[in-house]
Amino acid sequence: MSMEVGSMSPDGRYRWDGRAWQLANPESAETATAPLAPMAVPTQAPIYQAGGFPVAQRVEMRAGAAFRLGFFAFFGAGCASLVFWLLAIIAVVVLGGAGAVLGTLGSHR
Repeated sequence: MSMEVGSMSPDGRYRWDGRAWQLANPESAETATAPLAPMAVPTQAPIYQAGGFPVAQRVEMRAGAAFRLGFFAFFGAGCASLVFWLLAIIAVVVLGGAGAVLGTLGSHR
């Protein structure tokens, strides 16, 4: 597609010089490239009010749901404790066995 020298862009802002698009009105180059800054609207800053105590929040829950929550929390903590102690015992046995093997390796006289 060839453009004629001096033809204008569809929006009328640029002119073709045969090699590249140039601004049609070079004296307004600052306004063509820099957008206008929005108007600053003064707003009131928020007011900080220190309270003596935090605001209490009410949580409503049925008795059955509260029981299930407490039961499964207790049950989960118990399971986690059992898993922890089981892993601790396994680690002691494995490390003790490894220590015994290493101890017997150096005792050939």
